[in-house]
Amino acid sequence: MVAVASESEHLRAESWVFHYMRGNVRAAVQIELDGPPLRPSAVMSAVIGLLADQGLVLTSSPTQPNKAGKKG
Repeated sequence: MVAVASESEHLRAESWVFHYMRGNVRAAVQIELDGPPLRPSAVMSAVIGLLADQGLVLTSSPTQPNKAGKKG
């Protein structure tokens, strides 16, 4: 069963992502130190939410064949 992030954990993760992506690592570290460890799923949820707020979406792209080992 997957644990659902609490509202406070989601807000902390969103704040962490906001500061970290803007280069304010000191503030991001302080957020990490102020509470329990942030779960990766909460951080990913925050990233997806912040991107959605900007009208952006994460998508997967098709993988490209490995051309380095290909003989021609």
